Amino acid sequence: MLNGRTNGNLRCAVRSFPPFCLLLRSCTCLLLLGSLVYTPVEGQRSPCPDVFSYWIDNNTNQPFGYVKLQGLRANQAITLQIDMRIAAIVRKSNVGSITLYKSTSQTVRDIKNNKPAWYRVNFPYKNILPSVVAIRVNGRTICAGRRASNTESSINLQHTIYPSV
Repeated sequence: MLNGRTNGNLRCAVRSFPPFCLLLRSCTCLLLLGSLVYTPVEGQRSPCPDVFSYWIDNNTNQPFGYVKLQGLRANQAITLQIDMRIAAIVRKSNVGSITLYKSTSQTVRDIKNNKPAWYRVNFPYKNILPSVVAIRVNGRTICAGRRASNTESSINLQHTIYPSV
């Protein structure tokens, strides 16, 4: 009986505030969609979790890295360099890549509005994750990790954008 009243009162409260109901449904939907698309990788730790994190694309089951850069200047070229080590032999044709998570124009707009720039780091293998050794922006080290002892290959990736051009 108590449950019936509680549920009835909640329905009344939600129905009497349609914008609240819409907001609640939208937030719930976004939370569910976000967890369906990407999932954090367990077992692999980033030396700088505020800058770099490991994720898995649930659609492709492909692990990748997210890089979040804050405090960038829009009046100069921005070069992101990532040094990694991996416990596998990596062919030159499959070292991975760095891409902007958003379009170049949206990223430049974000930088000009003092928002972070987001990058996606694609790894060469699904089943072997590289360890981050260093992340640099315009030559300045913003993240440094340890060199893993069981690694066979070094991976050096670079991406440059020109916001002021």
